[in-house]
Amino acid sequence: HKYTHLVLLCENNLGWENLIKIVSRGHLDGFYYKPRVDIATLREFSRGLICLTGCVSGPMQEWILQDQPETAEEVLLELIDIYGKDNLFVELQDHELEEERRCTPELVRLARKHDVGLVVTNDAHFLNEDDHDAHDILICVGTGNKRMDSKRMRYPKSVYFKSEEEMRALFPNLPQAFENTVKIAERCNLTFTFGKYHLPQFPLPEGYTDSLTYLRDL
Repeated sequence: HKYTHLVLLCENNLGWENLIKIVSRGHLDGFYYKPRVDIATLREFSRGLICLTGCVSGPMQEWILQDQPETAEEVLLELIDIYGKDNLFVELQDHELEEERRCTPELVRLARKHDVGLVVTNDAHFLNEDDHDAHDILICVGTGNKRMDSKRMRYPKSVYFKSEEEMRALFPNLPQAFENTVKIAERCNLTFTFGKYHLPQFPLPEGYTDSLTYLRDL
């Protein structure tokens, strides 16, 4: 694939600074239809971040779906090398998609083999289950398609903000994966001041005393 998905969460302010650098590089240097970054960038700015292995479009899952579990394991080992086992979690999802259910046993096996934590997540594109039709119409408006089009982009009804009880029912045999959602949330302690600008500081060349004058000259 041209790109896969990965989840990065800020554990602290250093992680936030690194995430900004990753996102900026993706837009400035890696843009190809969509912003992208490579493994080297993830490695360069890995500190302060917690990594989840993503949805069914994640870097491990795409190899599992191609019946190449060995390559999926290589991806996991590389992510371990970048983030460390304490900062990496193998992500499990179930939106009633066949591809997800094909991936789950192999993801669990690889996580246990390499002593990496599991975490259960759910995509949330709308708040309540009965918001699906309104969201579906919104997607049609955004993509210029009609609801009757069979090949258009569509989301399953399960991508809403589920309760803990609903999530636990999806993976009843993996209680630790649910506990990890709380542990991860408790570890994310970014302190951010709203109401002021957070702009990067650039060194001024000789002859300039303020950045605004230099910017105008540029």
